[in-house]
Amino acid sequence: PPPESLTNVRRLVDSGARFILTSEALLATAKEAALGTSVQDVFCVEEADCFTKAEGTPFTGSAGVESDSTLVLPYSSGTTGLPKGVILTHRNLGANIAQICDHPRFNLGLTDSDTMLGVLPFFHIYGMQVLMNGLLANGCTVISMPRFDLVEALTLIQTHRITHFFAVPPMILALAKHPIIDNFDLSSLEMVLSGAAP
Repeated sequence: PPPESLTNVRRLVDSGARFILTSEALLATAKEAALGTSVQDVFCVEEADCFTKAEGTPFTGSAGVESDSTLVLPYSSGTTGLPKGVILTHRNLGANIAQICDHPRFNLGLTDSDTMLGVLPFFHIYGMQVLMNGLLANGCTVISMPRFDLVEALTLIQTHRITHFFAVPPMILALAKHPIIDNFDLSSLEMVLSGAAP
């Protein structure tokens, strides 16, 4: 298998994962990675030819979990060896959301009238905590993109009157240097934030 598939298999084995929730675009990779691991089932978020389609009634009860129990297990980049699972608890992520939403130094003053462009991957801690969990906790609207495309991003900013754009340096460079920027109305943008590099 290609190197990325081996990385995925290592993560599935290391974590003891029993289920995979994936998109149709990554279904083949997920199926390949699941072979020979403890994964019992693969679910798709879209209507697709999945192993199993999740059906049922919405969950309305309490999950009954402890605040110090593991909530997510994101993997490090592996710069000092193999990627390592980083245990983050309900308390860890809840405290981080409080920083994003309530702390006077970090609070961005976000309200339910703000609209964000969500292009960072939700499986990465920046995308998961800042965009998915933090912005939704503030009541913001999040317009998501499956991957960054400059023209599509500019079109969405103009069409949906995006107020905040959370980005990474390559996106910032494209915004700063590409001449096509002048063809779009970006006047709704109040703030562009760059993370993940100096």
